[in-house]
Amino acid sequence: MPADYTVMNMSGIYESQDFYLGANVNFLDMTDIAGTNCYCDEKAKGEIRRRLAASEAYQTPVHFLDSGNYHYLSLFYLEEIEEDFELLLLDNHPDLQAPSFGEVTSCGGWVREALCRLPRLRRVYVYGIEDILLREIAQKEPIDPRIILLRSWQALDDEGKPQKESTESPGNFDARRDSWQLVVEEDARGYLAADPEGGTGRQDSGEKKEREKNRSGRKQSPLPLYISLDKDLLCPGDAFCNWSQGVTRTAEVEELLDFCYANRRVLGLDICGEISVLEQSLGDDIGAQTRNNELNAKLAKSG
Repeated sequence: MPADYTVMNMSGIYESQDFYLGANVNFLDMTDIAGTNCYCDEKAKGEIRRRLAASEAYQTPVHFLDSGNYHYLSLFYLEEIEEDFELLLLDNHPDLQAPSFGEVTSCGGWVREALCRLPRLRRVYVYGIEDILLREIAQKEPIDPRIILLRSWQALDDEGKPQKESTESPGNFDARRDSWQLVVEEDARGYLAADPEGGTGRQDSGEKKEREKNRSGRKQSPLPLYISLDKDLLCPGDAFCNWSQGVTRTAEVEELLDFCYANRRVLGLDICGEISVLEQSLGDDIGAQTRNNELNAKLAKSG
């Protein structure tokens, strides 16, 4: 029987958490693989693929990927999908950066690489990002038309005006303390509801889906969905991450995940956004380890 979920221990961060202890888990220790932090070289890719294939990783419905430095690991699961599909990205960052050198795989550009390299990927829904980060990318190259922005936000200065620079450095912005506003807020459920004639998720909810379709006035997709969640979209305090964090609350994410599983055929869910090993030890005084461990325990039950 396949494990309930896979834990990819890249940095050692999961060794100080216990949410997976006693569970039916596929734990992969990859701390010995060089060339993986933020960027992944070809040798590391080969070894990661070998270990994934030798384990139950591709059969488990949920995958924990370590910190956001390793968000590119989503690619290893996406490239195994053998049918047309859509991606829901829940993240404070769009991860659409062009590579700085060569065609190296990176945590900041893996979504762009997926769109370029995976013909089965038909659409990417983006939810929770800091708006200015997407605009900065759009200044360098056109945004791929397959990307649909569902929700974005921006920080406000002391005068209540939009800030002209991003809040990318961790700690520069805290949604509990600082002012912000939504820039884009689409009807996410209207976009993510399945076509009544297509595949559905956990339950037969044709009447509910028809209501969603009528309410949104949009054509829903019959394609299956893969979900990639970076916890840095969450408000500080809901999670503790090593990248700048957004404004979304945990309850919002849980409700959206429940909706997707109820209305779509979900091919998989991956989760990243841990704090770094060093930052976790420094953050014990604010409950970082306890909060992240509790959140992971809850997310492990998704799917």
